[in-house]
Amino acid sequence: MHDILTVTFRWLHIASVITLLGGILFARFAVAPAIANQPNLAEAIAARFRPIFYGSALLAVLSGVYNFLQKVHPPKPYHAIFGIKMLLVLHILAAGYLALKPNQPKRNRQFTGIVISGLVIVALSAVLRLISNVPVLVTP
Repeated sequence: MHDILTVTFRWLHIASVITLLGGILFARFAVAPAIANQPNLAEAIAARFRPIFYGSALLAVLSGVYNFLQKVHPPKPYHAIFGIKMLLVLHILAAGYLALKPNQPKRNRQFTGIVISGLVIVALSAVLRLISNVPVLVTP
């Protein structure tokens, strides 16, 4: 049962992050240039994406907490890298909240920051996954 729960939460985490980061990437580099001269359409799209962003962010945070609590003895550099990752996550949550507010003139700039932070987080996650799979010698 524990394995099913672990796989489920890992899947939820990855799926929610893909939705969040993919949506922002698409909005920034495909939608924003296409609707640059249509502010009403930009606001309508932001309003439609807002609940998707909030839901994905909530699922990513909850599943991420579960995944983190499953780590029994992570190696020494794990916590430092994880701390940097969490600061970038806070940046994404704050910038996403601000970017999706109505009448936000800096939306494209904030989306660009989210994309950069998100891609760095994906890279840091790969490093964390690599170092957490290294066998750790436990001394009595």
